[in-house]
Formats: sequence, structure tokens, C-alpha cells
Amino acid sequence: MIESEDLKLVSSAMVVYENSRNPFPDRREWVNNCLSLAKYIKPLDEHIRTKAQDFEKKGLRAMDALHLACAEAAGVDYFLTCDDKLVNRYKGKKIKVINPIEFILIITARG
Repeated sequence: MIESEDLKLVSSAMVVYENSRNPFPDRREWVNNCLSLAKYIKPLDEHIRTKAQDFEKKGLRAMDALHLACAEAAGVDYFLTCDDKLVNRYKGKKIKVINPIEFILIITARG
């Protein structure tokens, strides 16, 4: 769906950074291949850092807060994560934070 441009993959400088620290070469390469499909990679800026600090004050871990602040700033509809705690902790209203399986179910139900 991404290759056919039915969906647009957006990423962030945070994903690029985190993947650069991935100790597993095969996983790092797989993520890099996925990132090459992204239409846009949101860079960090002061607004994102400030928003991330607000998220941290609400109980999110620093890296999670930065990821979510980037996603909100990029204007995405969905933020995909396998971190169930993050899914449950995000209380913002700008994006839907869900796991990839739930996302697939939503997208395939559209027809």
C-alpha cells in the first residue's frame, strides 16, 4: 500500500537516530529499507522539543515523548507502535496511537 501510494509513510529524525543505535545489523537494515519508503522525515526543532517536555510531564518517557511530538508536528493520522504502555499513555487528540495489527485491521476494513 505504501509502494502504490495508497498510504504515505512518514518518519522522523527520532526513528533515524534510534535505528542508528540498533545493535542488530539485520533489523537496522530492515528499518532503513522501510525508511527509504517514507515520503517525509520530520526533523527535530524547538517546538517539538517543547512539546516533548510537556509529554514527559504527563508521564511519558523522553524518547517516547520525542517520537510522539514529531508525529503530531508532522500531522500524521496514525502513530504505530508495539509498545502497549505507550498506546495507553498517550492522551493527545491529534493522532491515533495504535499497534500495527490494529492499523492493518482498520486499513483493510476500508476496502
